[in-house]
Amino acid sequence: MRTVHKPGGMVEACESPEQAAARELREELALDLPVGRLLVVVDTAPATATGHGRAVTCFLYDAAPLTAAQAGALRFADGEIRAASWLDPGEAARRLPRHLAARLTAALRALEDGGIVHLRAGVPAPPAQGTPATAGGRASAAAARQDPRGGGARRWPDA
Repeated sequence: MRTVHKPGGMVEACESPEQAAARELREELALDLPVGRLLVVVDTAPATATGHGRAVTCFLYDAAPLTAAQAGALRFADGEIRAASWLDPGEAARRLPRHLAARLTAALRALEDGGIVHLRAGVPAPPAQGTPATAGGRASAAAARQDPRGGGARRWPDA
């Protein structure tokens, strides 16, 4: 059985995580799609264990379902992805590496309940003290969108 992965990669200098997600979709799948709302934040291993020389935080975003034309136009130009498959969530979780299966499960839960899931080492993290959140490390969507300084919606700075 082939290993299944998802498109993604590192955030480059002067790039927000959303911009990086959109760039990776263009580079790896030749898709020019708007990146949807944040679903999952993942704190991974410390710098000494990542192989990247620094700690890594992963962000998973929603995107609209592909049209038949978009699916037919997928190209794997950079060679990181060799094929695309449409799998039901159970099959995808069985075929993904364990850490990615945990992220998929968290993303589907966030889509269902409208929140954001924070995973720490693959496990839902408890909310930080004083942080508005629901059980299981899920912040409410309204709380996640609110700027803590009272300035409305939170946005990444444009580079």
